[in-house]
Amino acid sequence: MRSRSSATDGADGTEGADGVKGETGDRARGATRIRVRCHTKARGSGARTVCRFDRRSRRSTLVQLRDRRGPLSTARGNGKRTMVFLSRRMPRGTVYAFVIKGLTGREAG
Repeated sequence: MRSRSSATDGADGTEGADGVKGETGDRARGATRIRVRCHTKARGSGARTVCRFDRRSRRSTLVQLRDRRGPLSTARGNGKRTMVFLSRRMPRGTVYAFVIKGLTGREAG
Protein backbone atom coordinates (compact mmCIF):
# COMPACT_ATOMS: atom_id res chain seq x y z
CA MET A 1 0.00 0.00 0.00
CA ARG A 2 1.30 3.46 -0.91
CA SER A 3 1.88 6.06 1.72
CA ARG A 4 -0.27 9.19 1.48
CA SER A 5 2.29 11.42 3.15
CA SER A 6 3.74 12.55 -0.20
CA ALA A 7 0.35 14.03 -1.16
CA THR A 8 0.25 16.23 1.92
CA ASP A 9 3.84 17.44 1.94
CA GLY A 10 6.08 19.24 -0.49
CA ALA A 11 5.38 21.58 -3.37
CA ASP A 12 1.79 20.44 -3.96
CA GLY A 13 0.79 19.75 -0.35
CA THR A 14 -0.74 21.88 2.36
CA GLU A 15 2.40 24.01 2.69
CA GLY A 16 3.07 24.20 -1.06
CA ALA A 17 1.97 26.44 -3.93
CA ASP A 18 -1.31 24.58 -4.45
CA GLY A 19 -2.01 23.99 -0.78
CA VAL A 20 -3.86 25.91 1.92
CA LYS A 21 -1.09 28.48 2.28
CA GLY A 22 -0.48 28.67 -1.46
CA GLU A 23 -1.87 30.91 -4.17
CA THR A 24 -5.07 28.93 -4.73
CA GLY A 25 -5.53 28.01 -1.08
CA ASP A 26 -7.08 31.32 -0.06
CA ARG A 27 -9.63 31.10 -2.85
CA ALA A 28 -10.60 27.56 -1.96
CA ARG A 29 -10.99 28.50 1.72
CA GLY A 30 -13.45 31.27 0.81
CA ALA A 31 -15.59 29.04 -1.40
CA THR A 32 -19.16 28.63 -0.19
CA ARG A 33 -21.38 25.85 -1.44
CA ILE A 34 -24.88 27.02 -2.30
CA ARG A 35 -28.10 25.26 -3.22
CA VAL A 36 -28.81 25.08 -6.89
CA ARG A 37 -31.18 23.37 -9.32
CA CYS A 38 -29.74 22.81 -12.80
CA HIS A 39 -31.11 21.64 -16.13
CA THR A 40 -28.61 20.47 -18.73
CA LYS A 41 -28.96 20.12 -22.49
CA ALA A 42 -26.41 18.83 -24.98
CA ARG A 43 -24.87 21.54 -27.12
CA GLY A 44 -22.51 20.20 -29.76
CA SER A 45 -19.87 18.15 -28.00
CA GLY A 46 -20.44 20.04 -24.74
CA ALA A 47 -23.34 21.07 -22.53
CA ARG A 48 -25.47 24.10 -21.73
CA THR A 49 -26.49 24.18 -18.08
CA VAL A 50 -29.13 26.58 -16.75
CA CYS A 51 -28.99 26.91 -12.98
CA ARG A 52 -31.34 28.61 -10.53
CA PHE A 53 -29.83 29.45 -7.14
CA ASP A 54 -31.47 29.91 -3.76
CA ARG A 55 -30.05 33.46 -3.60
CA ARG A 56 -28.58 35.86 -6.09
CA SER A 57 -24.86 36.01 -6.75
CA ARG A 58 -22.88 39.22 -6.44
CA ARG A 59 -21.20 40.62 -9.50
CA SER A 60 -17.76 40.58 -7.86
CA THR A 61 -17.71 36.82 -7.29
CA LEU A 62 -17.11 33.74 -9.39
CA VAL A 63 -19.57 30.86 -9.44
CA GLN A 64 -18.12 27.44 -10.20
CA LEU A 65 -20.06 24.30 -11.08
CA ARG A 66 -18.57 20.94 -10.12
CA ASP A 67 -19.62 17.34 -10.41
CA ARG A 68 -18.01 14.11 -9.25
CA ARG A 69 -15.35 14.35 -11.98
CA GLY A 70 -14.24 17.87 -11.04
CA PRO A 71 -14.92 21.42 -12.24
CA LEU A 72 -17.41 21.86 -15.08
CA SER A 73 -17.60 25.58 -15.72
CA THR A 74 -16.98 28.93 -14.05
CA ALA A 75 -18.76 32.23 -14.64
CA ARG A 76 -18.89 35.66 -13.06
CA GLY A 77 -21.85 36.45 -10.87
CA ASN A 78 -24.50 38.44 -12.69
CA GLY A 79 -26.53 39.74 -9.75
CA LYS A 80 -29.43 37.38 -10.56
CA ARG A 81 -30.64 34.00 -9.34
CA THR A 82 -30.46 32.34 -12.76
CA MET A 83 -27.19 31.76 -14.62
CA VAL A 84 -26.24 29.90 -17.80
CA PHE A 85 -23.02 27.87 -17.95
CA LEU A 86 -21.34 26.37 -21.02
CA SER A 87 -19.00 23.43 -20.51
CA ARG A 88 -17.01 21.06 -22.70
CA ARG A 89 -18.58 17.93 -21.26
CA MET A 90 -21.87 16.71 -19.85
CA PRO A 91 -22.11 16.56 -16.05
CA ARG A 92 -22.08 13.18 -14.31
CA GLY A 93 -24.15 12.74 -11.19
CA THR A 94 -24.99 15.60 -8.85
CA VAL A 95 -23.95 19.13 -9.79
CA TYR A 96 -22.66 21.39 -7.02
CA ALA A 97 -22.23 25.15 -7.17
CA PHE A 98 -19.59 27.09 -5.25
CA VAL A 99 -19.35 30.85 -4.88
CA ILE A 100 -15.70 31.85 -4.72
CA LYS A 101 -15.58 34.98 -2.60
CA GLY A 102 -13.06 37.76 -2.29
CA LEU A 103 -12.23 38.12 -5.97
CA THR A 104 -12.25 41.45 -7.74
CA GLY A 105 -13.02 41.91 -11.42
CA ARG A 106 -9.31 42.09 -12.30
CA GLU A 107 -8.44 38.79 -10.63
CA ALA A 108 -11.50 37.04 -12.02
CA GLY A 109 -10.58 37.40 -15.46
